Amino acid sequence: MKNLIRLVALFCIVFVYKPLNSQNLALQKSTIQSSIYGNLSSGLATDGDTNGDSHTHTKKDVNPYWRVDLSSSYNIGTIKVFNRNSTSQWVLDRLIGFKVYIGNTDSTNPNDYIEIATLDSSSEQLFENINLSGRYIMVYGANKNEFLSLAELEVYESTSATDNQQPTPPTISSSEKTSTSIQLSWSGATDNVGVTGYKIFVNGNNLANTLGNLNNYTIVELTANTTYTITMTSLDANGNESPMSNSIEVTTEDNNNPTGGDSLWTQNGTNINYIEGNVGIGTATPTTKLAVNGNIRAKEIKVESDHWPDYVFKKNYNLPSLEEVEKHIKEKGHLPKIPSAKEVKINGIKLGEMNKALLEKIEELTLYTLEQQQLLNKQQIQIESLQKQVNTLLKMK
Repeated sequence: MKNLIRLVALFCIVFVYKPLNSQNLALQKSTIQSSIYGNLSSGLATDGDTNGDSHTHTKKDVNPYWRVDLSSSYNIGTIKVFNRNSTSQWVLDRLIGFKVYIGNTDSTNPNDYIEIATLDSSSEQLFENINLSGRYIMVYGANKNEFLSLAELEVYESTSATDNQQPTPPTISSSEKTSTSIQLSWSGATDNVGVTGYKIFVNGNNLANTLGNLNNYTIVELTANTTYTITMTSLDANGNESPMSNSIEVTTEDNNNPTGGDSLWTQNGTNINYIEGNVGIGTATPTTKLAVNGNIRAKEIKVESDHWPDYVFKKNYNLPSLEEVEKHIKEKGHLPKIPSAKEVKINGIKLGEMNKALLEKIEELTLYTLEQQQLLNKQQIQIESLQKQVNTLLKMK
């Protein structure tokens, strides 16, 4: 009878503890991370082993990350993060400040996600009642130059009612226009969970979608001297859409009789400047402050950077061994942290980032050279000592 009571009590405890929907959505799913240290790959955080001995490990990266693809979008209710097993507190403390994100965009940019939690050094961390729709879960260390290790990350679908509450619509306005573009800005959209995006409608047609962290957009490739009716809606993480916003009518400039195009530029003495928007040369859709579709000739280009790689010469810098570098070259066909020829062909290079990466390699080569020189100095001393011994033996004959 006592054994029966114990069995019933044990059953009740297990029944209460176990979540209603106990399927770990992340188990054995596809994962990526910013780099791989040794053979500690990203998939070790979704292998089902939560004891902390099986764990991922990146190299000491700037903005390190780990991400799992759940294969489809779910209404996420719970995320559980397991720290690696270690007797050294400083190893456990590495997780402090890393953030957990949820999103539906195939990206490693945290701006494309919704932040849901900040990690600490605990061995197990549970985040419940999330109730956000997402396919990708990412752990990201913004502005960190650190290793990232995870023993396991579990994801469970929400067991609560789906969020059906609509967000409120934004309030839109426009203060700038040209003959072919209209600059929009908006504010005021709210949601019980959070606004994740906006839809922009021109003459009733859905022209573009934007992310929830934006509050402006430039509509381009319009016809001169034409009136356009513009409205917007806001979206939340579960796909709820707000009612339509206020409607504005904007007439683009007339090429033959412009009223405001030249006023975009301001003259100050012999200088002219353009404060708002982007400038395109050879392109009508610039996405940066200056976009040139063609060649640029200059005597000098100055690129500013606030994170120059002097950290290579610090004592705690993790200088990869030459064996590790050789292994990476054999496997990847290029140096670590340097983009491949294929990547450059697709994405190009950023001068500031590339100069930083190249300087990092030069400084690492300097450290290798210094190590080799120290070895040569020791060998020279040994050679001179052996030569003296040989000369002494020759004199004794």
